[in-house]
Amino acid sequence: MTTKSQMELEQQLERRWEQVKNNALNPTQAFGKIEDWILQLGERKALLHPTLKQWMWFDRVHNEWVFAGCGVREAILLYFGDIGGIKKLPQPGNINEWCVYWQGNSLYGPLSYSKVAGWLSSNKISTNIKLWIPSATQWLIPVVSTEGGVSFTIGSNGEWL
Repeated sequence: MTTKSQMELEQQLERRWEQVKNNALNPTQAFGKIEDWILQLGERKALLHPTLKQWMWFDRVHNEWVFAGCGVREAILLYFGDIGGIKKLPQPGNINEWCVYWQGNSLYGPLSYSKVAGWLSSNKISTNIKLWIPSATQWLIPVVSTEGGVSFTIGSNGEWL
């Protein structure tokens, strides 16, 4: 089983609902097993409930799924250490245009990904940050090239290196 990102699961859900609306698949065929909709984020698990179109967190203490407070295209799901959380978007939309960055003891965002990449390449913010994007399943560490381009390496499990 391959690890899917939040972006992949939300896009898959939209495609499957379109197939149901077009009678290409019935709901049982489209949504399959609940395990297919689980997102592993560090030690936490999130579930994209396919029929409710809502995100849920697994509560290990009570051994149950609880609502995360957001639906599809409404927030970025992330983790730091063993804590999972959400950062709501200013308005529902394409989650892949947004990111969150972690510097010191603070989380910033959601912010436009292109804006943060611009800040990094122009040294308006330190490269001593970790970046979270919805197409990833781990924190990313920015690497700015001498030409001003930005690439990323994979960080550790929500811990500072």
